[in-house]
Amino acid sequence: MLCFKILKRLKSIEKKFLREEKRHYSVLENKLTKLLAIVYPNGVLQERKANFLPYFLEYKNLILNELLGEFDPTKAEFKFVVAEN
Repeated sequence: MLCFKILKRLKSIEKKFLREEKRHYSVLENKLTKLLAIVYPNGVLQERKANFLPYFLEYKNLILNELLGEFDPTKAEFKFVVAEN
């Protein structure tokens, strides 16, 4: 009888863990979906949609210095530059 109660309690705990894990991954999936929507608006890279000129006019040489400091033509990689207000 005691063994049955222990197994029942373990099943209950397992269900709680699975529910929490599903919730956690659901939240994570939502965050990633929002990030992808920013980086790939309408399924294309943002750099193909956004123009550099408005950022340059707002930040002047600061953005050029930042981009030149981050850019390495010998590496094939993506860099994300985020404007902080």
